[in-house]
Amino acid sequence: MTLLKDYNFAMNSAGKVFCRPGWQWDCRTALKDFDLWCILGGQGEMTVEKETYKLSQGDCFLLHPGIQFFADNKPEEPLTVVYTHFDIFKDGRKISALKESPLPDFHRKIQNVLFFESLLQKMLGCWYRNDTDNAILWLSAALCEAGDDTEEKTTGNKSNSLTETAKDLYKTINEHPEEKYSLRKIAKNCGTCPEHFSRIFKKSTNCSFREAVTASKIRRAELLLSSTDYSVTKVSEILGFGDIYQFSKLFKKQTGMSPSTIRRT
Repeated sequence: MTLLKDYNFAMNSAGKVFCRPGWQWDCRTALKDFDLWCILGGQGEMTVEKETYKLSQGDCFLLHPGIQFFADNKPEEPLTVVYTHFDIFKDGRKISALKESPLPDFHRKIQNVLFFESLLQKMLGCWYRNDTDNAILWLSAALCEAGDDTEEKTTGNKSNSLTETAKDLYKTINEHPEEKYSLRKIAKNCGTCPEHFSRIFKKSTNCSFREAVTASKIRRAELLLSSTDYSVTKVSEILGFGDIYQFSKLFKKQTGMSPSTIRRT
């Protein structure tokens, strides 16, 4: 990817959206700027110029000026999205075409979702504090990560069954965070020890088993608190936390805000 340092960026808006069950985005009037649009959770579809993309965690789009599209989500699994609208300049000239920009392709499937999400969260934190310069730095970091098209290459055939199991488990954890997951039981069912399966899981997903479970539960908690009338206690119970104190402490550690703050917004 072309070096981003040769270009200047101007952020116009950014945010994190918990789409409601009936959400739709019918963009018939073309966008006027670039939009880094990333799926952190949920399921849906996007249709662009007669091509349909199935949306799920890790899908990242670089929507560009002039593009028209339609997107929606599954009512039972509404999308969680981070967006960033921005302009690109080179030598004082505003760029309006994706092919002229230093950006990666229109669509990428992010491999290391937790790491990519951490970059976006840092960007949003700076943006919310009106620290635009550092927000742009984190945006640039996210664009560089999205542009890294190296994918993990698997070797061997049946020897990679644990790797595939780990990847499938990671997907299940993100789709069903309300379930209880026991590393010991899962490893036993795979015919291995918890320590070995834990290493395979981390190598395959770029995060530990505990990190994956925690991140999934907190993302679903944010969604439930922002889009339903459930109390903080009810959300804690749905996601299987032992008590509301444990839930609130972990939620604040992961998001920087208390559950009650999300409930009030």
